[in-house]
Amino acid sequence: MPNPLLVAAAVGLGIAGLFRLLKTKKKMFVSYYYDADNRYKNMLMAWSKNEKFEIEFEDVSADVRIKSETDGALKRALSRKIKEADVLLVIVGEKTHRRHWVVWEVEKALELGKRIVAVKIKSTHESPKELLGAGVKWAKSFDYKAIKAAMEA
Repeated sequence: MPNPLLVAAAVGLGIAGLFRLLKTKKKMFVSYYYDADNRYKNMLMAWSKNEKFEIEFEDVSADVRIKSETDGALKRALSRKIKEADVLLVIVGEKTHRRHWVVWEVEKALELGKRIVAVKIKSTHESPKELLGAGVKWAKSFDYKAIKAAMEA
């Protein structure tokens, strides 16, 4: 196998480029209230695709409105997605603390021992009680630098 440093130098990547090349994307499950906070999920996706930002992740969220009469099948599907994720990111909007599925996703992530990062859209929004005292890393605000810092903490 060729030396990665020599390959990086040969193609003009340099050390920083080599680390970016070798870095694997984090698999992130984003838990949020779809109807109210979907634009924030879309912003995360845009940051991940933009080379100017260092947040890179592979989205493994369900990304659908959850209205199902077959809760068991849905829970199994979501469990698989959360299990394959490296981190659960909870976007806390105005009504998130009352959303049954967000609470369930947090509880499942805790059960599976997943790392959880949470960010409030506004500091006045109430947090789901399941996040409190659970070792969650909090982003100070919904902006790139704060979320990146919480992800790396």
